[in-house]
Amino acid sequence: MPPEGYREHRESGKRGTFVIAFVGILVTLIAIIIYLMYTPLDQVTAAEADAAAAERVEAVEDETGEEIPAEINATEMEAPAQPQPESVVSAVRPLETTEYIVSEGDTLITIADKFGVKASTIKDYNRISDVKVAPGSIIEIPAYSGTVYTVKEGDTLEDIAESYNPELSADDLAALNELPTTAISADDEIFIPEVGSDIAKDDRFSSPVPDGRVIRHYGEFYEDKGETVEGVVIASLPGSPVLSAGEGTVSRVGMTAERRRFIQIDGSDGYSAIYMDIESPLVQTGSSVAQGSIIGMIGSSSRYYGEPAILFSLSQDGVSLDPEDLIGF
Repeated sequence: MPPEGYREHRESGKRGTFVIAFVGILVTLIAIIIYLMYTPLDQVTAAEADAAAAERVEAVEDETGEEIPAEINATEMEAPAQPQPESVVSAVRPLETTEYIVSEGDTLITIADKFGVKASTIKDYNRISDVKVAPGSIIEIPAYSGTVYTVKEGDTLEDIAESYNPELSADDLAALNELPTTAISADDEIFIPEVGSDIAKDDRFSSPVPDGRVIRHYGEFYEDKGETVEGVVIASLPGSPVLSAGEGTVSRVGMTAERRRFIQIDGSDGYSAIYMDIESPLVQTGSSVAQGSIIGMIGSSSRYYGEPAILFSLSQDGVSLDPEDLIGF
């Protein structure tokens, strides 16, 4: 039989245990609430962020079979930069046309005979559907016979030139049609001269040594010097005058480490000409020169290429050009 007061003591112990447990739970809840109230959100979500990052770096294979992170897979990678078309370099002048007012009795045939071009060229260029033209109509007469070609999807100026007039380059066709580059689009209209046409050339530049001969061409590897020719080498007799190929301003007169004397003349549209191996320069830095004016001489000591000669180089906006694309030597 339990001692006296045992039952009351036991009940009191249970109540104490319950109170302690309740207080513990309450303190825990208060601590959690305080934690959530004062802890930064980025710490609360750190575990979730780590899990998301782990998923994002799962490897996938690209078209080459190499593994790349999913976060930079093919659908998110930047497209490679497309090469930009270069500026047109050509000695061909833009197509010139003559405006003509049709008179009474004129036909395409009589007009064509008057201007020395084919009637089909006038018809094609002016989009005329009949051989008859109304008096008083104004039409454009191209300087030479040819055809108007409508560009199709996938066409290039190189392909068009090769198919219709192999005498011309893509740059020539672009220059003829006053295009800034050789890039074309479907439905563009391109005038193509007939093969053998006497196409007008740009006279902005002329040969710096009119009585000379080209002995080294642009891009030719010169074994004796172990170098590639960046221009044309023009040989002539000692004492032959060297002329300015175009108008401009003398920007430099100097001598290289190999004791090769040179003159640089800068012109319009970013063009720059360098005359290397000049004897007795006749111009000074800052001088303005006209096309065809004498700037120096070819001397007997100018034998870098084995005989009296100069190296003539052309560039536009720092890009080296082949002088024979712009000048008839």
